[in-house]
Amino acid sequence: MAHITFQGATPEAVFTQSVSTDNIPFYITNPLSISHIRSDGGASCTFFGVDDSVTFVEGAQTVDVGPRGSFRESAGHYE
Repeated sequence: MAHITFQGATPEAVFTQSVSTDNIPFYITNPLSISHIRSDGGASCTFFGVDDSVTFVEGAQTVDVGPRGSFRESAGHYE
């Protein structure tokens, strides 16, 4: 499992999701508009936005999402 944090525009606009690293898509149902995606490491994940944007996070890093968006699903695999 990997832990992914989704950060909105304000410090209190945040949620964390534990995700599988078996490359099976998982769905994100939180409607929060996202500004950053942070991974603690342990996986590489591709996130698909509701606006058809694609964001890739590899290892332990924080990635800016622009313009802010909501995400519908993702798939990850173990590093």
